[in-house]
Amino acid sequence: MPNLHSESFGVAEKASWLASAHGIWNGRTVRLLVSAFTDEYRPDGQFLSAGTPLQENNDGLHVPYAGTGRFAGFLLTDQSVVNTDETINVPLLDHGRVNVDKLPLDFTVPAPGNDDTTFVYLNAAARDSGGGNGGEG
Repeated sequence: MPNLHSESFGVAEKASWLASAHGIWNGRTVRLLVSAFTDEYRPDGQFLSAGTPLQENNDGLHVPYAGTGRFAGFLLTDQSVVNTDETINVPLLDHGRVNVDKLPLDFTVPAPGNDDTTFVYLNAAARDSGGGNGGEG
């Protein structure tokens, strides 16, 4: 029998990075490597924030996107990382509209050809110097 539990917490103020509801019902499940996320990614020590940029590593696990490699998408919901396994299943948003200046971390829009997503990036000039298809808004 699996060890199941449920959690609930509010995310309304943290969802401002989403510029529309497009794509949120289509988040795909990916495996996340918990140990790859240092305190920078979980300032409260307990949760990874929705909107954290991710990339897939060579083992097929998702780790923080640091501006190199192929951008895979954004963590769709906050995720508890306290008392978890080394890898956890998480929802990944890989298409939609994103307010770059509202993301929980600094983010550089990937150069064309360096991402596996279809995002429209809004307000990208506020926190970005990269390429991509953004900058409007």
